[in-house]
Amino acid sequence: MTRTTTINLYAFEKKVLGILGLMLLFLGALYFYLLTMSIMHVVAREEMLIEIAQTHSRIGELEGQYLAKKQTITEELALGEGFVAIADKHYVLSEHMVRRNLTLNQ
Repeated sequence: MTRTTTINLYAFEKKVLGILGLMLLFLGALYFYLLTMSIMHVVAREEMLIEIAQTHSRIGELEGQYLAKKQTITEELALGEGFVAIADKHYVLSEHMVRRNLTLNQ
């Protein structure tokens, strides 16, 4: 009776030890995966910050080009291209724009 109980207890301990070993292996793999993902996100963030800086720089260049070209446009050039001067200004206000509130302060 004692020998059977000891063998059953040993088998139970062996199963528990196997389950704990598998859990430890799973948790180790999960830790490695999460660590790798964290590093990849940091690298991706740094790449995005560089891309954002390059985009801001390009926007600045385009704004400079726009302002330079804007200075060359005159009324004589516009009339020569077929544009005409308007006498009265008319503004369009749609109901869609009226219903839309720009602020929450009402």
